[in-house]
Amino acid sequence: MHPILREMLTEPVGWLTIAVGLVILGLPLGTALFIRRRMRHESSDGRDNR
Repeated sequence: MHPILREMLTEPVGWLTIAVGLVILGLPLGTALFIRRRMRHESSDGRDNR
């Protein structure tokens, strides 16, 4: 196994790095999905009120 990969998987700091990396990648994706859902919901409310 590659030394860097072994270090990432066997040390607590490596697991922390993996977790933080997933959070950093997940926040923009979650925010974008939330905004799209909110905009779709608001546009459907606007059509219902007319």
